[in-house]
Amino acid sequence: MVRIPPNTFGAAFGLCGLAGTWSVAAEAGLAPAWIGQALLAVAAVTWLAVLAGYLGWALGPAGSLRADLTHPVLSPFLSLALITPMILASAGLAPLAPTAGAVLTDLFIVLTVLHGAWFTGQMIYGEYALDQVHPGYFLPTVAGGLVAATSAAEVGQPALGRVMLGYGTVCWLVLGSIILARLFFRPALPAALAPTLAIEVAPAAVASLAWFALHGGAVRPGSRCTAAPSTRSRSSWPATAC
Repeated sequence: MVRIPPNTFGAAFGLCGLAGTWSVAAEAGLAPAWIGQALLAVAAVTWLAVLAGYLGWALGPAGSLRADLTHPVLSPFLSLALITPMILASAGLAPLAPTAGAVLTDLFIVLTVLHGAWFTGQMIYGEYALDQVHPGYFLPTVAGGLVAATSAAEVGQPALGRVMLGYGTVCWLVLGSIILARLFFRPALPAALAPTLAIEVAPAAVASLAWFALHGGAVRPGSRCTAAPSTRSRSSWPATAC
């Protein structure tokens, strides 16, 4: 069976962000709504296909799920297998079936937090060298927490959303210091990992989207200064208008 690396889950994750962008455009009257919905459907199919292919290899005689879970370079990307369905549940399923969407969103939030805690333990107790750290290390806890905050807000659970926003922000501050120290003072990232530098600038945008989702699009609670019509897009910084 063909080897499917963990970072392949990024394809469905990126499609979710693209779907969110089109959904925002649709709510502003700039695009038809079906485009965002279709992209979410494509993202769901992509996630299922990658998950089936990955598990078929990782659980087979030639694969090793444990090796990927503890790999110093690839392991952070496995978190996308949990974060992506969280988005699909809150943005795609919840508008059609609110109860089912909320239940699945909560399930994947719990799984994301558990995986993030386990991943953090591996960083503490495992044999990880600083030179192996890259911005993808933001994914299990920082991306997981901040995306969970938006997802919780979208299914009507603002208290949980605020907790996850705090969780993701604290992890961002801690890991951000470690990752910047590695980038500043250690050798340059290998060419294959250079694209992960884009992840370095993502937390601020994703945290802003979570804030807007939790406060009805307002820049600050009670303010008339609002963000774009929706904060569903997790892939871009929303324009503001007062």
